[in-house]
Formats: sequence, C-alpha cells, structure tokens
Amino acid sequence: PALAAALVFALRLASPSPAATIVVNTDQDGEVADAFCSLREAIVAANTDAAYAGCASGWGADRIAFALPTPATILLLSNLPQVTSTLKLQGPGADLLTIDGQDLWQIIRAPNVGPAIWLGFEELTLAHGSAAYGAAISAEVGRSLFARRVRFLANVATNG
Repeated sequence: PALAAALVFALRLASPSPAATIVVNTDQDGEVADAFCSLREAIVAANTDAAYAGCASGWGADRIAFALPTPATILLLSNLPQVTSTLKLQGPGADLLTIDGQDLWQIIRAPNVGPAIWLGFEELTLAHGSAAYGAAISAEVGRSLFARRVRFLANVATNG
C-alpha cells in the first residue's frame, strides 16, 4: 500500500498542471474590483494563476470563455495586458463575439518573455486592431498560435 501511494503521488507530480477556465461575464473593458470579470482582468488572472478583480484564478494552461448576451462586442479602451502564459480564448462564435481595438489598440500581445507558450483562438472575431506590428495578434519567437473559426476584420499593422 505504501509503495502504491508513493507511485500515485509521483505520477501526480509528473503530470502537467490542469487548465482552469476563467469566465468573462461583462463586455466592459476595465479593471474594477467587483463581481464582474472583464477580458482584461481574465488575462491578468491567467498570467498570474491568481484570482483578480472578480475573475477566478488561473491554473496552468488556461482557457478564457465568455458568458455574455450575444451578439457581444468588447470595445478595448487600451492595449490588453501582454499574454505571458499558455492561453486559449474560446468564444461562442465568430458572429457572436467581437473583440474590437477601435482602430487604436493592438488586441493580443505575446512577447518573448519567459518560457515558450501556446495561444489559441476559437469562435470569435478580432476587429479593428492597430499597431506597428501584428495589429490583431503579435506573437514573438517561442509563441505558438492556433486559430479555428476566427474572423480577422479590418486590422492594420503599419510595419508588418
């Protein structure tokens, strides 16, 4: 029995961390310590693996899901926080959720900081992002991207 318990414990340590699902429940773009979880706050919670301003704690490779009345548009008021950990944004459908940079802001930035990460995007629209490089998504070396049923609409990168 002791050997079996030790083996189970060792296998748990060797297993990758399970993912957490952080649910965005407001289309407002802000950071306010309230009962709502904005996309901006969800990215911070995913990056830090800690609860943040109304969002559940991230844990390992996280998924951000959206519980919003549809169709919904999240109008960004500034660049979102940089993504520094493995993350998937799971929308309800490209025609049902739009993240809009309002021709002023880059939507997703994943700089080459820390270990290699994976970014996934599914069932959403990334619109009107604006930046010198990578208007909708900027992912540097060591970042892997996956997009499935994602609409890119009117994003402008002035240099690439």
